[in-house]
Amino acid sequence: MSAHILIIDDEEAITKSLGRFFKKSGFMVSTASNGEEGLRLFDTELIDLVITDMLMPEVDGLEVIREIKQERARKIPVIGMSGEISDELVDIPLLPISPLLGVDFTFQKPIPNNDLLNKVKELLELYK
Repeated sequence: MSAHILIIDDEEAITKSLGRFFKKSGFMVSTASNGEEGLRLFDTELIDLVITDMLMPEVDGLEVIREIKQERARKIPVIGMSGEISDELVDIPLLPISPLLGVDFTFQKPIPNNDLLNKVKELLELYK
């Protein structure tokens, strides 16, 4: 049985592109267009790894990560990604602080697919 990846991003082009890529790479994939939808899928499906955008409207990636790692206390890998260096509203560099919330690895967009695939495989092996 292949691992099930949840991809959460408010940019539809990214969720579609990453979803196709990971399906072709042999993974089961679920996608969500926002954090609220992502958490709903997380609660109803057996997810092995989460890839989430950090900056999204309403429920952002930081809240998704906090919910998964702290509130739901699931021991699964989470990869954070962002096209922005910081949140315009608070000017906090999100990628550097995300490990404090339990993010296993962060990427600055755009991400080469093979780099992301290699990190996914590495984290899934680490969390076995």
